[in-house]
Amino acid sequence: MSLLGVITARGGSKRLPQKNKLDLGGKPLVAWTIEAALAAKCIDKLIVSTDDIDIAEIAVNLGAEVPYLRSKELSTDLASSAETLADVISKFPGYEHTILLQPTSPLRTTTQIEEAYRSFVSSNAENLVSVTKLHQKISWLLELESDSHIYPLFDNSDIDKPVFAYNGAIYIVHTTNFMKTKSFLSSKTLGFVMDSITSMDIDTKEDMDFCRALISLNGTSE
Repeated sequence: MSLLGVITARGGSKRLPQKNKLDLGGKPLVAWTIEAALAAKCIDKLIVSTDDIDIAEIAVNLGAEVPYLRSKELSTDLASSAETLADVISKFPGYEHTILLQPTSPLRTTTQIEEAYRSFVSSNAENLVSVTKLHQKISWLLELESDSHIYPLFDNSDIDKPVFAYNGAIYIVHTTNFMKTKSFLSSKTLGFVMDSITSMDIDTKEDMDFCRALISLNGTSE
């Protein structure tokens, strides 16, 4: 079996400008994911998809491949991760599986990447997505109307099932099937549960500040 690794790291960002190049614990945000992926023995080839020359230079210096700069069309806020992944796969065919790792999840570890791939290979799943268990119960979810009144989102207030959410850290697909569906979800999608710390997603300045504080207190999560 062969696994193509893809890291999507565009230069722009609405909420936190240039976030993939911002310093986190003494290195650019994108470097955390590149280093974790390069250390994963299951990944046969690692491609960084970016439209930014500085990010490309960071990636190459660390040992990843940046064979081309991503098009402007795939570098906007409206471009999806699935579209970007399909673009890379089309240029590097022949890999049975593909793993997508987003640089906004810097605390995701090499061990988790390898464990996720082992789980995927040993199952009959078509896709794998990483998830995090939420602390809230379904019955606690509310809607806030324009008049500031709150209403239960679900009618059954006795529902106490565990709730999980995508964390964006790891996506694994059967390459051929993904190129047909361009989707990470199907009736055979496997969930890979991660803890709340390694699931952390950097989207805002507050996220970055909190992550910096965690690293300062505890070091890396490897």
